[in-house]
Amino acid sequence: MDTEILLKILRPTDMPAWQDCVWKRQACEQMTCVMCGRRITMERDFMVEEALEQTSIGKAIASAAASEPKNDRYENAEFWEDDAHHGGFNIGASRQFEAEHEVDADGPDWMSYELARQFLEWREKIYGTLPIGSGPFPPWIETEAGRELLWYANLLPIKTGRLHAARHDINRGRAAEAELDYAYTRYVVAQSLLRVIEALSSLRSLPNLPIDIAKLQDELSGLILSVVEI
Repeated sequence: MDTEILLKILRPTDMPAWQDCVWKRQACEQMTCVMCGRRITMERDFMVEEALEQTSIGKAIASAAASEPKNDRYENAEFWEDDAHHGGFNIGASRQFEAEHEVDADGPDWMSYELARQFLEWREKIYGTLPIGSGPFPPWIETEAGRELLWYANLLPIKTGRLHAARHDINRGRAAEAELDYAYTRYVVAQSLLRVIEALSSLRSLPNLPIDIAKLQDELSGLILSVVEI
């Protein structure tokens, strides 16, 4: 029943595909993707620079470069904005929306929403079983289902709060700025919940789990109904 409800929440067609790589645990990792392509290029350039710096020639170049005006294209806001524009996303409009949201005295932060706090409490029932520090960690978190559960359980409180905030802006007459954000965030929450449901089902068969899977599933069902009502 929960799965059927969540599958009906569709992705807005006017949101660029690369936005999915912002929140998914496994991004597309394609060079043609605005998000992944830039990240891969930055990581590759960083590795090359590190290797070069270990040579005598590299040290000489680094010394000479230090005296030159900095011109790093990855720190150039215009480069990123132009690149995103070609990818179908208006960073300028997004930045304006975020700025308005931050300075809005009537717009509560995500933790002020009851449902966001409930998801945070639900998350703590998972994270609270993990050892503090460097481990040793229980074997279940090294499974694919374990990684999925930890990732999306961590994402849900913040995204649920953002969903409430977008609904708050729509109710205040800011539909033009908030409707797409609301529709996409609702989709992100639904997809995250679907992944959590699948992860919990997969983990249920493992022995000696420190988390109560059945209880987590029952509590999650109630939270899902609340999400649909936002």
